[in-house]
Amino acid sequence: MLIEISHLNDAQVDDLLQMYQVEWWTRGRKREDVQEMLKHSDQVVAFCDSETGQLVAFARILTDYVYRGLIFDVIVNLSYRGQGVGRKLMESILDRPELAKVGNFGLFGILVLGNNINYQCDRQPNRILGAIAIAA
Repeated sequence: MLIEISHLNDAQVDDLLQMYQVEWWTRGRKREDVQEMLKHSDQVVAFCDSETGQLVAFARILTDYVYRGLIFDVIVNLSYRGQGVGRKLMESILDRPELAKVGNFGLFGILVLGNNINYQCDRQPNRILGAIAIAA
């Protein structure tokens, strides 16, 4: 079972660093930089395993809390991919009470949820403006 969290403990920061090292677009990030990034992110939405506490999915948001929000670093642990965790993470962002007034979100990075390269939230399709893709 997965639990939604909004702050990472030290072990979960280590888990995030391990997930970052697997992906070409985040490989090489350093702990001190990631801790600084977390400190300055407006919102963190993540899931951890309820039994082990291991971080299994992560995203962060920068926002003005009214008009716009940018979603960064959507990442799911390799062993949890293909199970709908990424979709659930995106839905949790859109359902978060603190972000309810945000009119639109932009998605920065690469987002692959299952076999769908273009993510659409079925319940709130107009709140995701589109992805700013990183070219391979």
